[in-house]
Order: sequence, then structure tokens, then C-alpha cells
Amino acid sequence: MTPELIGIVAVGVALAGLVLVSNRENARALRAGMKDMRDEMRDMRAEMKSLGERMARIEGMFEGFLRRPPRRKPEPAAA
Repeated sequence: MTPELIGIVAVGVALAGLVLVSNRENARALRAGMKDMRDEMRDMRAEMKSLGERMARIEGMFEGFLRRPPRRKPEPAAA
């Protein structure tokens, strides 16, 4: 092997090593970011559920205040 070929192969191996290490660290950061996002979404779902319950309570108060019968789901027509 000529010295030039050895140099080219060495540079190629070094670059491949840098790419692999860089990808590994990026994957770790991506996993950590995804975990944070999942936690935030779980919290957001809990808050939305709480808001839905509070909204239903307020709607019930308005229906009682206006003395209207509560809304019912339409029953399916008999076949």
C-alpha cells in the first residue's frame, strides 16, 4: 500500500468515527426531547379533562338558571 492510500483510508475511518459519535449523541438528545414532550402532553390532557368537567358544571348551572330541561341525546329511530 502506498502512503497516500493509507492516509486516505485513515481519514475515512476517522470521519466515519466522528459521524457515528455525533449520531449517537443526537439520538440521546432526541430521546430526551421526546420524553419531555410526552410528559407535557400527558399534563395537557389532564388539564383538558379538568376544563371539560368544569365546563360541564357551568353548563349545568346555566340550564338550571334558565329552567330549561337538560339536553338529551337524540334516540335512534326504530327500524
